[in-house]
This record gives sequence, structure tokens and C-alpha cells, in this order.
Amino acid sequence: MLLLRLFLLTCLCHHAAAQGSRTFRPGLLASVSIGYSQSSVGDLSRRDTPLGETGVRRFDFSTTGQTQLGAGTQFLHGLAYSRTMLDAGPSPLPEDLNELTLSLGLRRELSPTWTLSLFLRPGLYGDFETLNGRSFNMPVLLLASHRTTDHLTWFLGLNANTFSDNPVLPAVGLRWQFSEGWLLDVGYPRTSMMLELHEGTRVGLALSAQGGNYRITRSLGVPEAGIDRLANTILDYSEFRVGARWEQTFNAGLTFEVEAGAMIDREFDYFDRNYRIDGGSGIYGSLVLRGRF
Repeated sequence: MLLLRLFLLTCLCHHAAAQGSRTFRPGLLASVSIGYSQSSVGDLSRRDTPLGETGVRRFDFSTTGQTQLGAGTQFLHGLAYSRTMLDAGPSPLPEDLNELTLSLGLRRELSPTWTLSLFLRPGLYGDFETLNGRSFNMPVLLLASHRTTDHLTWFLGLNANTFSDNPVLPAVGLRWQFSEGWLLDVGYPRTSMMLELHEGTRVGLALSAQGGNYRITRSLGVPEAGIDRLANTILDYSEFRVGARWEQTFNAGLTFEVEAGAMIDREFDYFDRNYRIDGGSGIYGSLVLRGRF
């Protein structure tokens, strides 16, 4: 219950600004990451009116490096791409949601215990049916971290995302090794509690989120009376999950991650058209291969 409450609190703080923080999780710095996830087909509805069903598949790729600019200052640079594929049938949803972005940032160590970071994700976010300047967005994350002890670090900051219904939101989190071999990581898009069984092998529970904010250029029609045409608008897609997680790190610096469990909520919100589609629950699975450099 503690893990669930921490995750729900984090979701309230980050839900509308996930894109700013997703690429810049500490585990993704100085690495190349390839991932695939799939969640089961679930019913779609709006105010108890059935709208068919959909399943979701997602492919992710990112690479992020770091260059030392001086004592205590790092420049972060990289590239990220993701494609979310919706098996939506006749429902008023696009077939693809895409991101192609740069990953840029600055980190400055202010003292032995305080670090200030600025992360930016400039790029294209949309269905990619028509590519133009209106699909450009640049989510921003300003984050301060405070290492109170060798085993506990707190994070506090602000997310900004112009494609969101809530363009500015707070960001909170912590990383706490509260016992030998145990690590609690509270943040967005993942909160987890992991146990290191032996060197290189960790297992645990994770509460995670998948989604983003995308410009839809393809006309998806007028879904019902009183709703404007779903074209040239923003779609906020979110999916929340709880599952078991296994991580295996090899000597070459490669890490293989497997996660599977229950999808507890799914939502597609055209917030500026006042049209939201709710999805049912289901199951999911994900695979990630990450290399450090």
C-alpha cells in the first residue's frame, strides 16, 4: 500500500508532463536503450457508451551521452524515438503516435549534496500524418536533487509541457536504499521497490506509466453531436500499470529488463475538444535492452 500511495502521489504531480522526465531518468544517462511493450486489447467507452476496443504496442529507442564542460558541470546530449501503435478499429483514435526528439540538458553540482539539472526534449510529437511546425514541442524539466545521506536522495522540480492540459506541474521523487539490498525509487514514469538477489540480478515490484501528448493532424471526424471535429488537436494518452520486474546486468555493461503484470487504467483525452475515451483493464509485458558507455 505504501508503494501504491507513493506512486499515485507522483502521478498527480507528473501526469501531464511525462515527456520532460522520461528520457532523463538517471538510468538512461550515458546509455543506449531499446525497448518494446505490449498491452492487451481492452474495451473503449465514453460515458457508458461502447466505442469498440483497442490494444497498444510501443517501440522505444534512446541514446544519451554526457560531456564534461568543467568542474561540476555536464552537458547532456542524445536522441530519442518512440512509436506507439493502436489497434483501434473504428474508434476515433489514430493508428500511430510518434516522438522524434533531441535529448538535451545541463547538470551542475552546486555542493557535495546539491545538484541542479535542466532537461529539454525538443522535437516532433504527433501522428506524423502531416509534419509541420505545429507538431513541434519542447517539454522542459527543471530538477534539484539533494543527497541527505549516502543512501537517500530527494528530487524536487517543475515540469513544463505546452501540449498538456496542465502546462506546468511540480515534480517530486526520491531514491532510497532503506536496507541492505533493497532500493525504493519513487518517480515518474516508474516507481519501484527492488531487491538485489546477488550481484547483477534484481527483482521487485513496479508501478509504471506509459503515454504522452501528441498533435493529431489526421481528421478523425466528428465523434458525436456537440463535439468539434477531431483534427489539428492534441491527444493525451496515458496507461498505468502494476507488475513484477526482473533486471539482469552482465559484465559487458548490458542490462536486460523484463516486466509483466496488470494494466489498471487506460485513457485517451482530446482535452481541448472535451472528448475523453476510457479504456478497460488488462495485462501487459515489456522488454528492454540497455547498454552503458
